[in-house]
Amino acid sequence: MRRPLPVALPTSVLACLLSGLLGCQRQPAPAPGPPPGPPAPKATVVKVYFADPQTALLRPVERTVQGQNLAEGALKALLAGPQPDEKLDLPLPKGTTLLGVSVDNGLATVDLSKEYQEGFPQGGAAQTLALYALVNTLTDLPGVRAVHILIEGKPVETLGELSVAEPITRSEDFVVR
Repeated sequence: MRRPLPVALPTSVLACLLSGLLGCQRQPAPAPGPPPGPPAPKATVVKVYFADPQTALLRPVERTVQGQNLAEGALKALLAGPQPDEKLDLPLPKGTTLLGVSVDNGLATVDLSKEYQEGFPQGGAAQTLALYALVNTLTDLPGVRAVHILIEGKPVETLGELSVAEPITRSEDFVVR
């Protein structure tokens, strides 16, 4: 003896067939777009130190730098010099370029081109400003307590009359207050 099919079963089969015919099937996955690029570089405000000709001292100026390496960004901003409307001077010798910078355990090691040493001022406040523009720019960054200077990858003993054989720490003595 055959059992009668429940009324619900043929109705549900019919509903499934109709839904397939009327477009209720699976939708194709959207076409992939371009892959996401690297995240935008992080913008950070740093202070760089330029010479103020009115006071013969360093004056901090804010610059926005991009990227992860704040020390490199800050030094590149310093080497780019002041804006004309700031009426400040770049105390570093002309032609100085950054060859590299790294920070380890609070010590920033900066490698500069030979132009920094060859054009270094010979006496007076200009020497101090040329050194501390660099040192104070770097020690203003989080985690940097001292700066060691290399020229073309080699340590130097002196710049002008200033000893730089040991790491140099920040000095506010040469900054406008």
